[in-house]
Amino acid sequence: MTFIPAQQTTTSTPEASSPGAAEKLRSRDAAEFDRLVERETPALRRLVHRLLGWEADVDDVVQEVLIAAWGKIDSYRGDSLVSTWLAGIAIRQCRRAIRRKQLRRKAQEYLRPLGFTANETDAASNLEEKETDDKQRRMIRLAIQKLPQNQREVLVLVYLEANPLAAAATLLGIKKNTAEKRVSRAKEALREMLKNHE
Repeated sequence: MTFIPAQQTTTSTPEASSPGAAEKLRSRDAAEFDRLVERETPALRRLVHRLLGWEADVDDVVQEVLIAAWGKIDSYRGDSLVSTWLAGIAIRQCRRAIRRKQLRRKAQEYLRPLGFTANETDAASNLEEKETDDKQRRMIRLAIQKLPQNQREVLVLVYLEANPLAAAATLLGIKKNTAEKRVSRAKEALREMLKNHE
């Protein structure tokens, strides 16, 4: 069973809503899971890229999401869209990846005086090289990347992934009014950061 398809050249198709599809997934039907992977990987890649803020680890994290999904597939009851269920797993895996990166940076700070050098590509320069969008979009991406993690998560889910605020709050395990406050703070912070580039 292949988790990440080699290249996605088509847009994702609507997910199956039949109870039979959920039943097949719970019974670990490999062919059904492969169809899910083909359908959901493009949206997962987009979500993971936006939550992480850097390109380098996207495929690894998406792979971790799909492995985790396969491992707990029997817990998918089919009472929500499979994309929503996968988004919840993706958020948790992104948080782990961000924590790992922060730990690596701390380790590098301790090791640098001993003569060790970091070979990790800086996220900002990585975006500059890999993204082909115009200057304004690049500036917005970098500004979003600088937001605190809890603000970035809700902003990505609501504005970039087009989730209703209540759905984003549920995915993040927070109250709706908490999500509203985080969105408001994130927007204000973005305005300030982007004003400095005008």
